[in-house]
Amino acid sequence: MKSSLNLVAAWNSLWARLTAWAPGLGTVLAVIGMAIIAFAVAKYFWDKRRGGGAGGFPWMLTLFGMLLAGPTIIIPVVLSIVQALFVVVVNMVSWITGAIGKK
Repeated sequence: MKSSLNLVAAWNSLWARLTAWAPGLGTVLAVIGMAIIAFAVAKYFWDKRRGGGAGGFPWMLTLFGMLLAGPTIIIPVVLSIVQALFVVVVNMVSWITGAIGKK
């Protein structure tokens, strides 16, 4: 069974309409967000290497970076995973119903 579900294309279309008034805004936010995430992870490993580690992983800084990068990078990745899981479930249901129908 072929599915015509395309969550990523739908999200990209919505995001393009939302950011039409400021072209490039999504790209700028994604770059800033990924830079914040990279800085947080690098700082964490640098502190670990130096023997410190001021209280664990910097979750708040990482979440802030993900929030900025979310509309352009994180949400399409999550939607791709959901879409792949949906296809697997649909194929399993199709296979099960086909197997039941043969009995």
